[in-house]
Order: sequence, then C-alpha cells, then structure tokens
Amino acid sequence: EQGLLSYITDDTNKKSKYIKSGKEVILLCDHTKFQASAFINISQLDCIHRIIVGKELDGEYVERLESMGIDMELYNGALKKTAAAYHSVKHTAAAVLFMSLLF
Repeated sequence: EQGLLSYITDDTNKKSKYIKSGKEVILLCDHTKFQASAFINISQLDCIHRIIVGKELDGEYVERLESMGIDMELYNGALKKTAAAYHSVKHTAAAVLFMSLLF
C-alpha cells in the first residue's frame, strides 16, 4: 500500500493540512486512479473515512478498503456531478480530496 498520491507539488502541503484538520476525510476519484502512480505521497490510507468512486471499481478493492474500515460509496454517473454536489455542501469538518490512490 502506497497511500494517497499526487502529481502536483504546489498543493501537497494544502492537502496534508486538509487531512490533519478535517474530522472526516473524503476521497473522490474515478476507478482509474486506483493503482495509478505519482511521485508525491500525501498520506497513508488510514486517514481516509470515505471513498466515493464509480461502480467500475474492481470488487476486490472495495472489499479490501471496507475491511480497513473505510466507507465506500459507489456511484453510477458522472464524477463531475458528484464532485459538484459535494462542493456545494458546506464541509466545515471534512476534507474532500481529489487524487490518486495506490493500493
């Protein structure tokens, strides 16, 4: 397990601060972000409370993440609409992240 990864160096510190300050960490990503590689490790997986991902994600990943205590929400539709819905809600206690996950 590599954890949460990013290609963008400019927002690495910002994402780390979101994770540390949020009472809940929500990861929004599409299924292609699993096993994707990037060179900046933001955090380990144990910081994530919930992952919102498309139903195309392999069931093996879902089972492994759920066994780690991570709530999985599988959506059927465009990630952009899901992301917009989450951004429209005031997440004062949640860190909502968009990044790759190497698992």
